[in-house]
Amino acid sequence: MKVKRLVSLALALAVVLSTLCGCGKQDQPDVNDPNEGNKTKDTLIIGHWSDPPSLDPNNALNDCSMRVTTNVFDTLVRMDAHFTPQPCIAESWEISDNQMEYTFKIRNDVKFHNGDLLTVDDVVFSIDRGINSPKASPSFSHVKSVEKVDDSHVKIILNAPYNQILACLALPFGPIMSKSYVETVGDEQFAREPMGTGPYKFVNWVRGEKVVLEANEDYFLGAPAIKHVEWVTIADTSAALLNLESSDIDAYCDIQTSDYVLANANDNIKIVEGDALGYEFIEFNTAKAPFDNVKVRQAIAYAVDKDAMLLGVNDNIGTKIDSVVLKDALGYTDKIATYEYNLEKAKALLAEAGYPDGFTCDIHTPSALYAKYAQVLQESLRQIGVTANIKQEELSAYKASTIGGKFDIAINGCSFTFMDVYESCGDVIYGPKIGETNSTFYNDPEVNAWFAEALETGDQEKLASLYEKVLIKISEDLPIIPFIWRVRNITCAKDLNIPYVDPYAFHYLRGVGTADFLA
Repeated sequence: MKVKRLVSLALALAVVLSTLCGCGKQDQPDVNDPNEGNKTKDTLIIGHWSDPPSLDPNNALNDCSMRVTTNVFDTLVRMDAHFTPQPCIAESWEISDNQMEYTFKIRNDVKFHNGDLLTVDDVVFSIDRGINSPKASPSFSHVKSVEKVDDSHVKIILNAPYNQILACLALPFGPIMSKSYVETVGDEQFAREPMGTGPYKFVNWVRGEKVVLEANEDYFLGAPAIKHVEWVTIADTSAALLNLESSDIDAYCDIQTSDYVLANANDNIKIVEGDALGYEFIEFNTAKAPFDNVKVRQAIAYAVDKDAMLLGVNDNIGTKIDSVVLKDALGYTDKIATYEYNLEKAKALLAEAGYPDGFTCDIHTPSALYAKYAQVLQESLRQIGVTANIKQEELSAYKASTIGGKFDIAINGCSFTFMDVYESCGDVIYGPKIGETNSTFYNDPEVNAWFAEALETGDQEKLASLYEKVLIKISEDLPIIPFIWRVRNITCAKDLNIPYVDPYAFHYLRGVGTADFLA
């Protein structure tokens, strides 16, 4: 990403979440070099925009909550920076031939913060609790049941084959917790005073002000470099900048666009950016003329001024894209069709499609920000003879228009929980999702078949091949046009080291200020 904007706290993150980084422009350091990194602070004070609503990881679907719980708890597996599952509480696993049963061997040296040894019974309890917690569904919606095999092994049984279950189990919504502790203190106290096996222990929570953590010196992956961490609530990002300037805080997560200029002008702070798990895109109603004609969609792709959207609307915050996934994603390919801004090609394709004089259409948008993107697109279309009217709607009306097929073009965006082709675009282009989430009405038999096969295979090479086919085909057919990849940022004191920013913005704090960030 860009490292000119405020560089924040030395975070040194490792993603235990689904992935650690999609950091595009930002070069990733050699995580095996123990000498890489700067000074290590004893106490780190980090600001974020809200008080956590809960510290129960099964119910903490909030960035500010997860920044705490991801450091207090561990998951069965974790995802590395290349979106590859790695051992964590589970030291290894086996997958049945039918791809429905996953048997995990549990480490025997993991201790909870109260000194109790983690057991298979704790794992079974935690998975069961996740299955029965609606808010934990991103991790457990595909899990039918869990059972104890013996004192070292746990078996997870799926409802149907699902090749991304390991990534789901790496998400922070369903980590492993102590059965005895939860049952003793009850759910309410557990949500206020969490206790897990992670690199940091919970100390206290002053509602509306801060959450205090301390290093777990007995952490099975090695003690963290920073001994004390405080997550403080600062809703006003302008105030956060003042706190950074005065050294009252060391870092702040996700500064707002409006404060970037001020941050960049300050020599004492900097911004580190990393790719988020989400992007903005243009979608077409492919069931409606003239957008049922692929040449019309390709013409518009050539007319899209991504630079104007990035610079004029987004203040150059983000990354221009052609693909719906980042380069580290399984199946990514540079063989996709790309469409550089070229109005002459756009006009020629319109003529080939039978619209030499253009046409009139509507652009639907659900927000003021997206309306600005729509205005840029509107001007581009005007230059190729297409008259576009912008219709900004309330979100509910917008969804009714798009899902109901009552639109021509729409500005849309998506976010997802882990890097996967189906996760990033399946909802809007997969044929069986028409009438549910597929608002493009794209229903290509080949893409449908590849996705269906991909969802069931456990063979990573086969999956990569299937996803590559999908990416190439949709780049040619263009049911959607991705144009900006979102970023996350951390602002911090200039002398603090942050190797890179994970898509969830500063979650896993193992060795802030050091190279020790990928346990």
